[in-house]
Order: sequence, then structure tokens, then C-alpha cells
Amino acid sequence: MQSKTLCSKGACFSRALFINDLTRFWPLWALYLVGWLLTMPVIQFIELFGRNAWTDRADLIENALDDVLAIGGTFSAVVAVVVGCLFAMTLFSYLTTARSVGFAHALPVRREGLFITHFLAGCAVFLFTHLLTLGLTAAIWAAAGVRMMSVLGFWFLSITGQTFFFYCFAVFCAMFAGQILAMPVFYGIFNGLAVGITQLIHAMGEMFFYGYSNWDIPAAVEWLTPALKLGESLTRTYGYDTDGQRLPLTSDQVPGLGAVGVYALAGAVLAVAALAVYRRRRGESAGDTVAVGWARPAFRYGVGVCAALSLGQGLYALTWDQFSAGNENAAAFAVCLVLTGLIGYYGAEMLLNKSFRVFRLGWKGAAVLAGLLVALSAGCGADVLGVQTRVPDAAQVKSLDFTISGRSSYSGTLTDPETIAQFTQLHQAILRKWEADNRQSDHSGDDSIYISLDYELNSGASVSRNYNIFYSAADLQNPDSPASLAADLLSSPTVQLADLPEQGTVERYTGGYLEYYDVSGPSYSQDGTDFDADTTEALLDAFYQDVKAGHAGLDQMDSAAWEQNTYANTLVFYYRKTGDNSGRIYSTSVTFSAHYTNLLVALEQAGLIRDSSDLTTYAQLDDNETGYDKEKAAVQAAATEEKFAPDAAETVIGGADGPTEIIVADQTTGGQN
Repeated sequence: MQSKTLCSKGACFSRALFINDLTRFWPLWALYLVGWLLTMPVIQFIELFGRNAWTDRADLIENALDDVLAIGGTFSAVVAVVVGCLFAMTLFSYLTTARSVGFAHALPVRREGLFITHFLAGCAVFLFTHLLTLGLTAAIWAAAGVRMMSVLGFWFLSITGQTFFFYCFAVFCAMFAGQILAMPVFYGIFNGLAVGITQLIHAMGEMFFYGYSNWDIPAAVEWLTPALKLGESLTRTYGYDTDGQRLPLTSDQVPGLGAVGVYALAGAVLAVAALAVYRRRRGESAGDTVAVGWARPAFRYGVGVCAALSLGQGLYALTWDQFSAGNENAAAFAVCLVLTGLIGYYGAEMLLNKSFRVFRLGWKGAAVLAGLLVALSAGCGADVLGVQTRVPDAAQVKSLDFTISGRSSYSGTLTDPETIAQFTQLHQAILRKWEADNRQSDHSGDDSIYISLDYELNSGASVSRNYNIFYSAADLQNPDSPASLAADLLSSPTVQLADLPEQGTVERYTGGYLEYYDVSGPSYSQDGTDFDADTTEALLDAFYQDVKAGHAGLDQMDSAAWEQNTYANTLVFYYRKTGDNSGRIYSTSVTFSAHYTNLLVALEQAGLIRDSSDLTTYAQLDDNETGYDKEKAAVQAAATEEKFAPDAAETVIGGADGPTEIIVADQTTGGQN
């Protein structure tokens, strides 16, 4: 039955109880205070006035600002996650034992008063700690001449907002826990539940749906994973000059606090929700794993589903996948899900009832869970949502990130509707081939090509697929085959240009490098030469002429022709990125072949080669390696034969089948060894 103090008249705040919270748990409060005093004012004092004081004052101040920004970012998020849980466990631990909860509810204080008093005690501790830390650090900064106090404001708002949210979140979780150890377990699970379930669903999709590949975390899931979202939102940026030197910190490099504000408001909502749950919580539930009656079914099914999605997939991978040769089976998957799901369900039932005798009482719920898991498995096997056959309409695609890896690898981002339409045609051809092969991956063929497609739709959704396509020479003659369509795309100027740095991102080219091979000896050797920016521009102009003329990617699907025509010589271009003040030099390398007539002429005019004979094809390189291997094997065989052949001092005794004994004469004594 509910405690009578629920409706009793009394204060909504107890000063004596508030003071008791502060004095009773003072070691934890003191530890938190000392931790922040050491982390902020003490470290800042040492940084600014310690043995490094002889360093340039501007550098010291910059280091101090960097330290506080780093502390206010990811470090504060980690501290807030841990501290929020510890504070909630400490202040509401009385709810986990019958004696303490009975005593608390017998006090002349309404439940609202109990909740508000304990809740405000935790808020008072971290708020006082943050204010004291802020004041002392500000005083040290003022004495050291640090003027950018807005960074301290960022730290204070960041740590206070985050601590408030995670404290409220932990208090909300504590309202459902009847055991002290259940509080951190619930809190930890709910902090990572959204991203965990998302990744398990992605794993299931990759297992069942042909070509499925999507491990991205949706924006909504990021928001439902506070530590992840806050860690990303509070990461600072740096500015650099053209020489790569870091610029002094400016206000626009301080991370925004928008996400912190959103979570602080969410924390207030959770605090109100926690109070509502506390008002209806039965005092007799102290000691139960789940203390709120209506949450018990959710606990049973939640544990069962999570166990099925995690342990069930693991069991399936360890059993069926080891013998199925990659052919997925919905029935076997259902067996694994149901088995592990029932283990999780009955395990939760045992925790709730504190007994092992739960099989007769919980069979109805177990049957419902088993039915849901069977339906999930059947749905995956039948692809009722059409996941694996989904090909976005080209008109609905905002951009496409692609990768095609054959003899060479090309990747880039496309926004051209016509080229995107070609890729969707390729995507459809891949699925048609898969259907024609009875929904089995066909590994027959002389060669293979890897294709990755990441569509970003106008709606904001994304579709990601990866395929390995095996093909033969006959497939290249069929214009509708995936191999033929991929070959057309590889020779497309749009695809070739997408693999190169966008002209808008290149501030200027600074030079380049051409690699040479010497295959005249028994083994090849490598060398190279650098060239200046003017030569780079001339070579790039010629290279772009070849690409636009369709000279690129012609032999990508024909291994023999590719080796005969493609040069092993690497051509590298160095450049600086527009807007990147870090001073970093970027590079891009291109593979070229005998079809690049304009580039070959440009290389001759630049004096980098006399003619194409100075370049080495992959076929020549392979022949050299093969010849060297044969020569090496012959030398080794000769050495082996010489090692075991009898010398002049040896007498061979034996018959026609070979020597049976070797007698070596001792040249010194004339005897035998």
C-alpha cells in the first residue's frame, strides 16, 4: 500500500533534512570540490606562475585558455556522467531499504518535500563547487593578465549544464530502482541504449539484406545518446596562419553551448517526471529490482529483446554461419533469437520475483515475446520492408558518395543527375543479376570489382550499399550487365574528375613527384624526381584533357590489357587547401596509362621522360620480378647441389640407385672419419 505521507500535510522543503544531506555525505562533496580545485585553479596557478613563468607570457596565456577549453569539453562530459550517477545514488539510496524508506516517509514532510529537499541538496553541492572554482580561477587569471574571461564562462555553463542534466537523468532512473546496484545499471543502459539498439539493427540488416551497409548513427539517435552528442558539440576548433602556425584563440573558436542548453531543459523535464514517479512509488517496493509496477513488464520484454538482438545474433554467427556458406536462414535465426530472448526474459523474471520458480507464471509473456521474435525473423527473411531491393530514384538523390575498386580504386562525391542516374542503373542491374542467381552471391568469374554506393536523399535520409561483383570477359560484352555498366562509369570523365580534389578546394599546387623504375638489372630499383608548381600546372592541364577526352579508365575491367598499358610509375601532385591555414601540404596521386596521350607529351616537354620507354608498365614489372625469382631459384638450387655434391676428397660407395655411404678421407692422417 502507498505511504500515508503521500497525502499528509507538511512542508515541501525540510531545512533540517537539507543540512543532514550536506553533513552526512560530506566526504563525497569534499572529494568533488577538491577534484575541481586541483583541476582548475591549482593547475592554472602552476601553469601561469610556476616554473614555466619564464616562458613567453602570450604562450602561457594561450596554454591556459586551451586547458580550460579542453576541460570544459569532453572531460566535463565524462565527469558529469559519473558525478550525476554518484550524487543520485547517494541522496536517494534510502529508497532501496525498507527501514530507511519507512523512516523517511514517516517524517512530517510530504513526498514532494522529500524529493525536492534531496534533489536541491545535490544541486547546491555542484553549483557551489562550480562557483567557487570559477571565482578562484578568475582571480588567478586576473592576476596573470588573462583577459578572455568568456572561456571561463564557457567552462562554468558547460559543466553546470551537463552535471544538471545527468544528475536529473540519474535521479529519474533511481525512481525505478529498488536496489542500490540497479541504479547505476539502469542509468548506464539508458545512456547508451539508443545507439546500441541502432547498431544491433544495422548488424542484423547487414546479415540478411544483400549489399546492406549502414553503420551511420542518425541525428535523432545522437541526441538520445547524451554523452556522444555533448562530446561532439563541445569540441573546439583551431586556426592557423599560412605558415602553419597556430593563431591566438578568438571568440569564434569557443564551442557553442546550444546542445548543453537543450539537455539542461530536458533535465528539468526529467526531474519533474521523476517527482511524478516518486509520488506513485510504493514504499514496500524497496529491495525490488524494479520498484514501479507498470515498468515491470517493460523490464521483462526489454531485457528479452536486447538479449535476443545481441546474444541471439552472436549465437547465430557461431552456429549457422559457420556451416551455411553465407546463405542466411530465417528459421535458424528465429531459433537463436527465441532461445536467447527467452533466457533474457526469464532472467528478468527471476530478478523481479527473486525466485527461480518463474516458468509457470511467466509462460504467457514468454510466448508473446517468442511470437514477436519469430515475426521479426520471418520479416527479415522475406524482406517485407523491401530493404535489399530498394534503389532510390535518381531525382530524389541529393548527392552520391561512390567507390569503385577494380584494378584501380576511384571514389568521390557526385551531384550530377545524369551520372547519378547511371549509378542507379548499375545498382538495378546488380539486383537483377542477384535475382537471376536465385538470390545467391555468384562468385564465378575471372575477376571481381567492389562497388560502394552511399546515397543522400533530398529528404535527409540515406541509403548505403556495398557489393562485390564477379564477372567474366563475356559479361563485358553484354551492355546490360553490371560489369559493362561499371566499365562505362569508370571511363566517364565525370567519375574520373570526382576522384580528384575539387578545384574549389585547391588553393594552389606547390609541386609534384614522378617515380621511376629501373628494370634493366636482375631486380628492379626505384627512384624519382620532384618538379615545381609550373610543371604541375602543365601536367594537370594535359591530364584533364585526357580525362575529358575519355582516355581514362579504359582498361579497368580487363586485367591483361590493364597490366600491358598501365604504368607503375606514380605521379603525385602536392597542393594547399583553400581555407586551411594549418600549413599542411596535401597530395593526390594519379595512375595513368598509354592511353593518356596528352599527359605523355607533357611529360616529355617537361623533360621528365625522353619517351614512353622511360616508363614501366605493370606487365614489365611483373616480368622482371618473375625473372628475378627464377634466377634466384636457380642460384639456390645450384648452391644446394654444390653443398651436397661429393668433393675430391670423398669416396662414394654405392650402386646404380645412388650413393649409400660416403667415406671422407682425412688428408692429414690418411685415416677415415
